[in-house]
Amino acid sequence: MMLSFEAFQALLLATLSLLIAVPLIACWKLCRRTGRPGWLSLLVLVPVLNVVAIYWYVLSRPAKPDAYPGGIAGRHAARPEPAVRRRGAETA
Repeated sequence: MMLSFEAFQALLLATLSLLIAVPLIACWKLCRRTGRPGWLSLLVLVPVLNVVAIYWYVLSRPAKPDAYPGGIAGRHAARPEPAVRRRGAETA
């Protein structure tokens, strides 16, 4: 069974839309998390500018100093220190 040309076009359009939308949404969230305007993620759609934009996002510091709660380590930095056992202390 062969697809009709219209069905093939619809399938191709859906596939290409997903291939564009997924990185765009991820980049939008990255911009918002680092305190930059989300519209900067549209730079990912421009062929040569996308490489420059990604390097800029990765290598520059966040615009908000508290962009990463708990420091760069995130949730792992909030772990409590393990309790230190003292000599002669009774174990329960």
